[in-house]
Amino acid sequence: MIDSGRHFGKDMPNNDIEVDFALERVVGYCKPDRITLEQVTDVFCAYLKDNPAKRDGLPAIMFLDALKKAWPCPKK
Repeated sequence: MIDSGRHFGKDMPNNDIEVDFALERVVGYCKPDRITLEQVTDVFCAYLKDNPAKRDGLPAIMFLDALKKAWPCPKK
């Protein structure tokens, strides 16, 4: 879950709920039980830094790749 105590703008009190909703729609990775927006942002920024040749790709694909790399699902 996104840390519900952290808001990213006084005018956006539902931002955490919206971010959590969006992250729940991303499939193919297994996020930890508690995750913050800052952690997700750090993962994506690190992915962009480590993969400069992929920066011209589609953001949604790069984002999913970053999450899969950071939090892969256990193999069954």
